[in-house]
Formats: sequence, C-alpha cells, structure tokens
Amino acid sequence: MKHCNKKNTNFIKILVKDGFTCEPCRDKNKFYVYKDSGEKYLIHSGERAFHPLRRWLKNVYNYDFVF
Repeated sequence: MKHCNKKNTNFIKILVKDGFTCEPCRDKNKFYVYKDSGEKYLIHSGERAFHPLRRWLKNVYNYDFVF
C-alpha cells in the first residue's frame, strides 16, 4: 500500500491475527475488512479511517479493537 502509514500497517496485522481478512481493492489505497463470509467494510488506508473502522467492528462483529 503506497500511502499506508505505520499505524495502519500495525492494525491490519492485528486484525489478520484475530481472524479478519484485509483484502486489497482494485484501488491500491483501499481494502476490504471482513471475517469469514460476513459483512465487508471498504476502508481507505489513510489515518482518518481508523476510528470509523473501530466503530464498525464493534457494531457488526462486537469486536473491541485495542491498539
């Protein structure tokens, strides 16, 4: 990911370790986050996407992301 910062790389690694899939989109700056065959969330690799992702993970998967 070209514009991916260190914080994003770290939280992607944590999500993958916890069983989530982080699949790159056609646009290299975006990727899908999902677990098994569940609901997908499209996220930009920018820093401002972190908190909306945390809220979505809590609402959809009841997953508390602790960074």
